[in-house]
Amino acid sequence: MPRVVPQLRQPQNLIPDFCQARALLILAGVMLGVGAVLTLMGPARGREALMQFLLSALFLLWLGFCGAALLCRARRWLSRANPQFVFAVCWGLLLAMTVVLSYLAHVVAQYVSLGAVLPDDSRWLFVLRNGCVGAIVSLLVLRYFWLRQQWAEQLRAEADARHDALRARIQPHFLFNSLNSIAALVAIKPDDAERMIEDLSALLRAGLDVRTQIAPLAEELEIVEAYLRIEQVRLGERLRIEREIPDALLRWEVPLLCVQPLVENAVTHGISRRAEGGVLRLHARAEGDLLVIKIENPVVDAATDRPGHQLSLDNIAQRLALIYGEPASLETGIEGDRFCARLRIPRTRAA
Repeated sequence: MPRVVPQLRQPQNLIPDFCQARALLILAGVMLGVGAVLTLMGPARGREALMQFLLSALFLLWLGFCGAALLCRARRWLSRANPQFVFAVCWGLLLAMTVVLSYLAHVVAQYVSLGAVLPDDSRWLFVLRNGCVGAIVSLLVLRYFWLRQQWAEQLRAEADARHDALRARIQPHFLFNSLNSIAALVAIKPDDAERMIEDLSALLRAGLDVRTQIAPLAEELEIVEAYLRIEQVRLGERLRIEREIPDALLRWEVPLLCVQPLVENAVTHGISRRAEGGVLRLHARAEGDLLVIKIENPVVDAATDRPGHQLSLDNIAQRLALIYGEPASLETGIEGDRFCARLRIPRTRAA
């Protein structure tokens, strides 16, 4: 069964989240690496080189962790500020912190008799040199996150555009068939025609509603049921439905209009093309932290099969990729005498 695996994740903020242990471990590894490079480039060898590495690593870790704590704190009150302002404030904070800590490090080294391992510079020259290096390095790092923010905004805009395109997509032939069915029922079955109008308006409302991309599974199933009631009037006994969805899963959050297009494909390309119709099966179950939704329909004979362009399948897979990480997927394929579409949706959204 072919599998579409999402590759994209949601963008992050301009300031990285140094409040997390993983970010601090990465930062510590980078600082230790820089300390090792500086030691290897210096003239010290043997025991003196080891002492030089330990002191350099201690100083760099001190700078790194203090900077991480500063940005972690600033991240909370700069989250909604203008990016240019965030850039300038973060650069100024890191530069000021580097100057202050360099001064304190030189003072402490003199008092604990570690001046021999410091460069042959005066205190202010030592502070000035570290400040210049810190200004350049912090500027490069913040520039990287600045470019990352621009890329993230572009990615978010593309995600919203793709999501809106799928949600606004109502197949013209389905709309025309529904209107024709309503027109035919108005004179003979006005109550059924009225219900079809209500269900059609619910589908159109779901396609135009842009307030949220994520909703409980129960809300998505309401859209599915509205669609199936319309098709039930049109196809009659040719459309038979089997549902197996535990109540405990109805509160699981899913992207809106991720199940209804799959059900529509099953009815349009499967059941409606068979003279005898068929059974549409809609099952859902939990597998650990994944919600698995399976839609099945009979396979159409090769003589009557007109394969579609799979636009809705590709669109759903792209939406999953933009909302979640790799755990989410869409699988499609033939199992026995039935065509199956299987959605895997994580319990929580990707950060």
